[in-house]
Amino acid sequence: MTNWRAIAINLARLLPAGLAWGLAGLGMLGTAGVALGMWHRTRRQPASSWPFALTLLGTYAATCALTRHAHTHMSLLLIPLLLLGSTWPEPLPPALLNAWALIPPLALLLGGILWPGWGYNAAGLATFAVNLLLLGWGARALYRHTARPDSDRALR
Repeated sequence: MTNWRAIAINLARLLPAGLAWGLAGLGMLGTAGVALGMWHRTRRQPASSWPFALTLLGTYAATCALTRHAHTHMSLLLIPLLLLGSTWPEPLPPALLNAWALIPPLALLLGGILWPGWGYNAAGLATFAVNLLLLGWGARALYRHTARPDSDRALR
């Protein structure tokens, strides 16, 4: 799975269950807070603006991390926004796009070879991590763009 629930389940193998779920709960609150903060920053942006598209990217990445049951294939819906990201005034870094596209399949392959039976788990956790990286990058890019007073698209 590619969500905070998977983190809690895996951490519960190493830590007391209450602590594992508590950490995952804090992660869920933080993830939701970042996504909601992005919507707050774009509240006056037209739906055709790049900050709005960036907020959609962050929202879907956060949704994959927050939903109760998510798998790697659910992140495929991010592809159109990832491709659009190369055209934004603050473009999506190619390294982040490459990480999103390559790390989960490599984790599946290496996880399956090194720890038989754990390939899917490794791919899910890798997808979770790169989706959170997307959310973090998107929130930072949006904040940097909207915090500039000289920006013609800054929030007022």
